[in-house]
Amino acid sequence: MEKTKELLKKADVSNQALLDHLKGTLTTVPATSQKTATTAPSNNAKCAGDMQNHAEIIGTLDCYSAKIDEDNNPENCLDNLSNGKIWVCQPNGYGGKCINFQSEPVLARRASVVRSDKYLNDKQACQGVVTKAAVAHPHTAGKDIGVLALKRVKCHDGEIPTCEVFKTAVCFKADKIMFKSNTEQNATDTELSNFAKYVRDNAWIDAGTANATVNASWMCTGEDATLAQGWIKAF
Repeated sequence: MEKTKELLKKADVSNQALLDHLKGTLTTVPATSQKTATTAPSNNAKCAGDMQNHAEIIGTLDCYSAKIDEDNNPENCLDNLSNGKIWVCQPNGYGGKCINFQSEPVLARRASVVRSDKYLNDKQACQGVVTKAAVAHPHTAGKDIGVLALKRVKCHDGEIPTCEVFKTAVCFKADKIMFKSNTEQNATDTELSNFAKYVRDNAWIDAGTANATVNASWMCTGEDATLAQGWIKAF
């Protein structure tokens, strides 16, 4: 009975720690400072590295050691999304790679779930990682509005398995109409792909750096921002 109570106590602590991590992982606009904030919480589902932005959350996942090759260096697909790509651990043990927001897995919002026995000896940073990304047109938002989102989960086996979650998302207001309908379900893959590419090429200041920010004229405001925030919470 005492052992059961102790395990339940540990579970409560573990669950609270996960909730504490979740509180700090959602950002709708990337931070503007490249400096690491020493008081920021650490997160083992966010990529580490000098090129990443650690101002709000300090990433400790060693994505660099798990890359497939130099073309798929996580510095080429930063977690602030400004490269128009995300870094994903491949399910079958090949390592991590960059995929763009126009790719079929992203448009399908498909989760990349690492197989449990594929990274036991090499590229171990990918062990226990699940990655999902999306490009979306929030329901009833303006026809110039879209969201890019990334969610990565890193789980650790143990007597009581624990997981950390990193989630980041950005809402953009394009400078032209991008969707024929204002309903989310009627946004086509072609529209979503074109939106992601247009954002990559036009929306960012200092894209591909830790200091990347969204151009002020591209930021969502008012009701569009509220709708986007709701979508992001549910992602």
